[in-house]
Amino acid sequence: MKAINRFFAASLMSMMVVGTASADSIFIDTATDYNASGSTATTWFDSLGFIYNSETTVTDTDNSFQGDPADYISVGDATSTDVGLSIGTTLGDLLGSRANSLNGLAASFLGGDDNGFVDGQTNWAITFGITDLLGTVTSIDGGTIGLNYQTATLNMYLYDFNNLPGGATLATDISAGLVHLLDLEITTGGDTGNSTVLTGHGDNFTNGDIFNIAYQNSSITFEAASLLGSGLQFLISNDTQGTGTSFTNEGLLLTGSHEGSIEFSVPEPTSLAILGLGLLGFAGTRRRKA
Repeated sequence: MKAINRFFAASLMSMMVVGTASADSIFIDTATDYNASGSTATTWFDSLGFIYNSETTVTDTDNSFQGDPADYISVGDATSTDVGLSIGTTLGDLLGSRANSLNGLAASFLGGDDNGFVDGQTNWAITFGITDLLGTVTSIDGGTIGLNYQTATLNMYLYDFNNLPGGATLATDISAGLVHLLDLEITTGGDTGNSTVLTGHGDNFTNGDIFNIAYQNSSITFEAASLLGSGLQFLISNDTQGTGTSFTNEGLLLTGSHEGSIEFSVPEPTSLAILGLGLLGFAGTRRRKA
């Protein structure tokens, strides 16, 4: 399974990286005071830490597979990846794919209030899913596998644990309690071998906009930022650990677990000019098994 292990180490959804010059601070206003602090909002923080699970199917579209699983992946093969709640919507799925930290939470204002976020396991959680992130294997060079991706949508949700029914288990379906917040539209991108580079914009703010971002000595909502000429940019970097491989009727199924962070920014015109020189990438690192 040498080639498959290389795929995990170098390519399997090291995930979204979009060219932002520097991150802007954000805060989340849930409209509910979960920890009786007198505020419904968190204080400023730098990025959302997250964990998630993925399932990627590799299809031998060029019919080059000769029976050795280690040589299954080849140039021209198609990939389709589901992420997070697109795999399932049980309580177990939610706990396995969600924001799990507010990185850089400012302590200088209201004591660094996280509004009861508590690692996303009680009170409230931010979670997400991507369905059918389609790609094509474009090159294989040693341990580097090149991928080009097509368009896809990352759906973000809020979940209030007060909606969890009594006696709930990890198999309990929590889909009825999910509140859709916004979408991040991925419009183009590819895998560099060390990271995945994808670009896009935010839209479909269906249930209000709880995210706010620093802008010109004040703050604006993500929705307002998305309407500016520079738009709302996002950068996600993470590492990947392969958890399994198997064959299905569709092809080779690769499962993975991931840990990383997402940053947002509203670039000024001068920053956009610099970004025109090329997208920035973050090198994914291979996690060691415990």
